[in-house]
Amino acid sequence: MEATIRVKYKDRKKYFFLTSPFQFQVFLESVSKKFDLPTLDIKVYDETRTEIDDEAFEYILKQQDIGVLEIVIPTASVDDD
Repeated sequence: MEATIRVKYKDRKKYFFLTSPFQFQVFLESVSKKFDLPTLDIKVYDETRTEIDDEAFEYILKQQDIGVLEIVIPTASVDDD
């Protein structure tokens, strides 16, 4: 089984082609390389801004139209103690 995924990072969009078994870590590595990201510490969100994690990734890819997945690099937050 194969899946075509549209992915957005900031103002850039790209297609990704994955083959089964769908592995979230492989997807993250591919996204990092294709968008030239400095880290694998990235978050993936669907069009409803729901975070996609390793557990949900394979299920999401089996859906008819998952829309465009958005990549976000989390920023470190500073706690005001």
